[in-house]
Amino acid sequence: MTEIRTARLLLRPPTEAEADAIAAYAGDIDIARMIRRIPHPYSRQDALDWLASMVGNRGETSLAISLSCSFIGACGFIFSPDRSTAEIGYWLGKPYWGNGYATEAAQALVRTGFERFGLAAITISHMVDNPASAHV
Repeated sequence: MTEIRTARLLLRPPTEAEADAIAAYAGDIDIARMIRRIPHPYSRQDALDWLASMVGNRGETSLAISLSCSFIGACGFIFSPDRSTAEIGYWLGKPYWGNGYATEAAQALVRTGFERFGLAAITISHMVDNPASAHV
C-alpha cells in the first residue's frame, strides 16, 4: 500500500528499523490491554514477527502512523474474505494520546477505503472501557 498523507500525519508501511519503537509503545500495558491482538509483554521479536506477517498478507494492511518522520503508532485494514468490506484499527503510543491523531488517521483510512479500495462498508470497534477510542 502506498502512503496516505493527512494535515499532520504520514501513514506508510512500517519498517524493521522501527521495531524498537513498535515494541516500546505496543508493550505499554495501557495500550496492550485495549488491543486484543497485542500480547503483553510485547518484545522486539514480537514487533519483528508482526512486520514479517505483513509480507504478502492480502487479508490485512498495516501502516505506521508517523509524525515529523517519527513512528507514533499503527493503523490499518482487516479485509473481509471477498475484500468488499473492512474493519479499521489503530493504536498510538501513549505520549501521543489526546491530540486527535487517532481521529485523523481513522478519517484517512475511511476515505482511502471507500475511494481507493471501493469498499462497500467499513466498521470500527473499541473496548467498552476505552472512552477515548469511542470518540474516534
